[in-house]
Amino acid sequence: MHRPTLHPSFLLRPWTLAGVLALAGCPKAKEAPAPTDAASSTTAGPVADPDPASAGAADAPRTPTTAALLAWLDPDATSIGYVRNELVLDGERLSTIFGLPPNLESIVKAPSDLQWGLDVLLGVDDAATINEWFDDDMLVMRPRVANDLYVVRRLERPREELKKALGTQGAFSEAEGFEVFRPRSAFPFNLVFLTDDVVAFVPQQEIGSGLSPLTAARDLPASPAEGEILQALNEERPLSLLAMAAGPMTHLDLDHDVGRARVSLRRLEGGVADGEVAYQMLGVDEAKLAVDALDKRTVFADSERMKEIARKVAFTSEGDVVTGRLQIPATDADVLIDPRLKAHAK
Repeated sequence: MHRPTLHPSFLLRPWTLAGVLALAGCPKAKEAPAPTDAASSTTAGPVADPDPASAGAADAPRTPTTAALLAWLDPDATSIGYVRNELVLDGERLSTIFGLPPNLESIVKAPSDLQWGLDVLLGVDDAATINEWFDDDMLVMRPRVANDLYVVRRLERPREELKKALGTQGAFSEAEGFEVFRPRSAFPFNLVFLTDDVVAFVPQQEIGSGLSPLTAARDLPASPAEGEILQALNEERPLSLLAMAAGPMTHLDLDHDVGRARVSLRRLEGGVADGEVAYQMLGVDEAKLAVDALDKRTVFADSERMKEIARKVAFTSEGDVVTGRLQIPATDADVLIDPRLKAHAK
């Protein structure tokens, strides 16, 4: 069967948080910033050029870290994640609770996987020490031409200090204007020094240097997804994680492909974790069937407690959009912590 191709610019208008919440008929849509023009169509397919409201979102306030990371966002990335203060999040458990497709699961698993790998690479036993090396924000992306995820982080300590710490673990070289560190260990990434305080983690398995997505980010106009990320970061409720993926993609709990997908996690007052997943299906009927399938899905979890939490996700549909919502109370928040990294939890 022929599958339609969705251009990465899907990340712009159809999947602004306000737009998806409104389409899903979710009460919290009233809390999101109202768009300044009519809502755009959410049918699968290429998205039109940005309207003034969406373009204006790219001018939203940004921290030095946000600006430094988004400057390296590949404009053709098909999956994108932005993580803030969630480096110990257990992406596999989050995926189990919300029933995420593999494309999104890989994005939300990336932060803790990288954090754990850095512990091993740098030989650090003290969690506080490893946390001093990098800022808590992280950009994750899957470039269209890549086989795996790229990660971009900002250094908290001088570049030369990190190079000294890495010096005996591999070799440095120059490639396409960047300094590159290639580890001798099983650490799956090369470290690419993009600037004095920004480092990219490029999968070693990429063909050639693997630097073309980064040179594209450097040399081409900014990604339209920047606007959505900035809008999400500047909402009143603190954003912990935002991940988006273009399809069509397989969902292991559904008989139909998902056209586009997004998951977000916010930390509310009192330690409550507010999570939401949204899927754009390839039709209204498919959306209705998806809600029924997600409600009846078999949850494979490592404890009855996890299964009970996952069963509380409320899935609804409006048009071709399916939304799942769940607030996890502070008493259950520990289920989201990667057991490998409990010492890092703040």
